[in-house]
Amino acid sequence: MNTRVEQIAAATRQITAATTTMQQSITEAAAVAEESSASTEQVSASTEQTSASTEQVGASAAEMAGSADALRALVGNFQLEIGSGGNSQAEVFAAALEAHEAWNAKLRVAIETGDCPAPVEQARRDDCCTFGKWLHADESFKAAQSDRWQNLHDLHEQFHRQAGQVLECALSGRKEEADRLVKAPEFETIKKNLHKALTLTAV
Repeated sequence: MNTRVEQIAAATRQITAATTTMQQSITEAAAVAEESSASTEQVSASTEQTSASTEQVGASAAEMAGSADALRALVGNFQLEIGSGGNSQAEVFAAALEAHEAWNAKLRVAIETGDCPAPVEQARRDDCCTFGKWLHADESFKAAQSDRWQNLHDLHEQFHRQAGQVLECALSGRKEEADRLVKAPEFETIKKNLHKALTLTAV
């Protein structure tokens, strides 16, 4: 599990770096465009700079897309592992922790690209992901540790409800609103508490 955590962290860092580079390139392109309109003598040089900035945007977008694909593959592996049967309870929670940690990067990609393989309705439901299906179906865990089950259930439900709101804004072109929601203190608290609950349960 530690290796996969490091892989997710690396993919997340790549996406964040690509996003930052792309935003910087877009800003540079906009500044160059302003210079072009202000001085006709600099049109040729500005055009070259704009072209270079555009190429940077394209390269950053491609890098981010590649990182997103890798991230989706990692999350897919976690889902397959949970759903394959024969897993201990600790393994299920550890895989769920990793998969839900990856959601931060998935949402960031959706905000920047306006695209996500997961439909909004699926993202906002807590019984569609592999861990959610397991949590709702495993009566033995609920019966043996009802308080812990309820806490996990509530946090997991809140997490997906908030993720669904972010994704809905991202896919409908409301980028600023999506960015505000993904950074909102309420969502940050939910993510922190879910991480803590899954970490404690996985021990």
